[in-house]
Amino acid sequence: MSALRSRLSYANVVSSLALFIALGGGAMAAKSAFPGTDGTITACVTKSNGKVRIVKASKKCKRTEERVKWNQKGVAGTNGAQGVPGAPGAAGKNGVNGVNGTNGANGAQGPTGPTGATGSTGPTGATGPTGSTPIMP
Repeated sequence: MSALRSRLSYANVVSSLALFIALGGGAMAAKSAFPGTDGTITACVTKSNGKVRIVKASKKCKRTEERVKWNQKGVAGTNGAQGVPGAPGAAGKNGVNGVNGTNGANGAQGPTGPTGATGSTGPTGATGPTGSTPIMP
């Protein structure tokens, strides 16, 4: 129990809290400052070991560091060549026939039309044969 108490001293707790707050604040600053307004990211690279430290665009690098910048998003590349056409797909199945619709209702009887005009008189027909004479008693 005494080993645990020595690890949880007031100084250890306070320094741990300060570290967590500093790291959280640093993350918030990084989130709001990177990338810059022009879309670039700025960093300082240590010349001796290549360690990278991302900084605000206005921040100066140390003498032992070299400043580098890069775009957040690169330029678009050229379009690639058109690919070889694919093989034709298989024919699809025939669909099922639809159901016949119902016949519509018969319409109502229309009104009787007006009487037509009287036609012209036709030509006189040929005279018929003479009939037999009746015998009288």
